[in-house]
Amino acid sequence: MIPIISTLPLLLPVSALAAPPTPALVATTCVADAVDDLIAEGREALDRGELEAAEQKFAEAEAKDADRGAIWRMRASISRGAIDDVLAELGTLRRAGKKGPDYDYLYGLCFATQAAFEIAQGGGSNTGLVLQDAKRELEGVTSKDPVRYRDAHLYLARVCRDLGDDAGTEAAARKAIEHYPASIEAHELVARGALGRYAALSQDEEKADEAKAAYEAATGAVERAIELVGAPRGGGEQAQLATLQALRGDVLAFGKDLDGAMHAYAEAIGWEPAGFDYRRAYATLDIDRLVKCIDEGRALFTKRARGKDPRMATVDWWLGYAIMQSKDPARNEDGEKAMLRAIELWPGYTNSWYYVARLRIDRKDPAGAVEALHQMSELDRAGLIGLVQWDPNDITRLFGLIDHSMNQKTPDNLEAAFLARIQAEAFPDRDDYWNNVGLFLRDAADLRGGRKGRKKFSEKEREELLPLYEQSLEAYRKALELVPDSPMYLNDTAVLLHYYLERDYDQALAMYAEAEKQAQAQLDSGKLSKDVRPLVEIALRDSRNNRRALEEKIAQEKRGEEGGGEKKKGGGGR
Repeated sequence: MIPIISTLPLLLPVSALAAPPTPALVATTCVADAVDDLIAEGREALDRGELEAAEQKFAEAEAKDADRGAIWRMRASISRGAIDDVLAELGTLRRAGKKGPDYDYLYGLCFATQAAFEIAQGGGSNTGLVLQDAKRELEGVTSKDPVRYRDAHLYLARVCRDLGDDAGTEAAARKAIEHYPASIEAHELVARGALGRYAALSQDEEKADEAKAAYEAATGAVERAIELVGAPRGGGEQAQLATLQALRGDVLAFGKDLDGAMHAYAEAIGWEPAGFDYRRAYATLDIDRLVKCIDEGRALFTKRARGKDPRMATVDWWLGYAIMQSKDPARNEDGEKAMLRAIELWPGYTNSWYYVARLRIDRKDPAGAVEALHQMSELDRAGLIGLVQWDPNDITRLFGLIDHSMNQKTPDNLEAAFLARIQAEAFPDRDDYWNNVGLFLRDAADLRGGRKGRKKFSEKEREELLPLYEQSLEAYRKALELVPDSPMYLNDTAVLLHYYLERDYDQALAMYAEAEKQAQAQLDSGKLSKDVRPLVEIALRDSRNNRRALEEKIAQEKRGEEGGGEKKKGGGGR
């Protein structure tokens, strides 16, 4: 029997019995191996974040094999942010007939990076399409070769997150962890995807077990991410830990552990107070927990900060706001101090003065509240008006401050006019607000100038009082524009021209006549309410008397001119 071993040479292909390879073939194989080694070394450097070292290896690979080396040189350029250059080069290569998974991989990374940039800038009209393109390309290459394109998994997870695909985010991030188990971002994305799935599943009682598993996945992933960060060594890691603690707070809040969420949010504030989403915490926690959360976070950041850190301004602003919303009288002054600290550290927080005013109103300190409103009015008038428009209760608060100003031993009409003008500017279609502005300004000038201002003014008095009367006239005109048939507004506007500004007499006479006409017509209609009727009756009486007085005044001035007396300037104003 012939030994089996003796038959082995006969089973080899003929080429195996031929002569050894030529030196040229050996050289080609060695070059291929060298290119593979250079690419592998470059990718390892890229994974470590050593971009320059990676680029050097890829350049060496490209010098030996232009096509293969160029793929990875472009890959490094994507990490450097040169997306436009890479897309232009890919377009040239595609027109030259170059195609395949490597090029799809590069396109996917470019699209993902471009979309991330657009989202950071606020998003564009085509961002959604770019994300879809990125997802298509990245899913294609990772399904074909998950090892060669190992870094594409994390890009795909980011894209799925931005598209709102929670399951896709979690799945891609888990794949990324298989290749990069220490990737903090991959664990974070698993947590975000799993939390999104839990939020959807928890609404379906039949999927309670699946929801529980998703919640546990989210909890485990975020805890692992925090563990991987460890003790932060710089600002970047502190911000990363703050983001993860905020996510942990969200997870705990979804699990109805509000105390745990409160402490996690406090940790986030303690690491990076300026970047924390206080609005989310405000919507998640009750007001008492929110106050405790910010107090705790402030204390943590105070221990870690060096000196006066301007980021503390954000914490103080929100602490003051939360205390104001809690309506806890025992902490009212703490809230005011927090707001004042905020604006001291960051002068751009001008609306702190508005909330200081609110806190002082709650503390029954109307004078202090008006002072705070003056401060904000000087710094940011438009912002003040916007806040009053935003909270309709402020109109009532402002009326309370007006009442305080007018009920002093000596009424402060100027303060009342200041407050009334805030109301009028916030709601410019309200004629009654403009009427109040005009009335308070006129009375303020009257009190300074003597009995109702109806006397001859010295030049000094006119210089002081004329601007107030001009502003009063402007306010009355605004009220009249809104209600042109109001006999009260017609009469009051004419009074300013007649008695105080002493000009435009023809216009004043016409207004008196129209006031009389409108008053009589409205009284005759029988449609006036019992509250309005007395006002119209007064307007009818006053407009008649004022018209006669003005006609007599004009006649006297005319007689004075004809007799060679001092010439008046009734028609031109003075």
